[in-house]
Amino acid sequence: MSLGIAMRESGLTEWIVGLLPFQSMGTLGVLIVFAVVAAVMTSFISNSATANLLLPIVVGVSALEPTTAAVAVAIAASAAMVLPVSTPPNAIAYGSGLFKVRDMALAGGMITVVSIPVIAVFIHLFF
Repeated sequence: MSLGIAMRESGLTEWIVGLLPFQSMGTLGVLIVFAVVAAVMTSFISNSATANLLLPIVVGVSALEPTTAAVAVAIAASAAMVLPVSTPPNAIAYGSGLFKVRDMALAGGMITVVSIPVIAVFIHLFF
C-alpha cells in the first residue's frame, strides 16, 4: 500500500492519468482499459499489489466515478488467475505438483478473457 501512496504523493498518478485521453473513451471504454490492465498486471504480480498500484491511478481519472473505477479494478484483479503468483490458491494448487504452469495459464487465461468484458459491462450497468 505504501507504493500506491508514494505514487499519489509524488504526483506520478496525475502524470499517468494525464498521458491517456480518458475523457474521449467513454465510461465503458475506460472500464475495459482498467480491467485489462488489472488482469494483465495481476497475472505477473499478486492481486493485492496490483490493486494497490492501480487504485491511486483510477481514482484520479475524472471520466469515472472513483468508487466505480475502484470496484472495477478490485474485481478484475481478483478474477485474473493465470499464473501461480496471481492468488494464494493458485500457488497452493501449483505447489501440489498436480498442475503445471501451462495448465494454469490455459485455464486461467480463458477465465480472464471471459471475465474482463463481463466485469466491465456489469460495473457499467450497475454502478
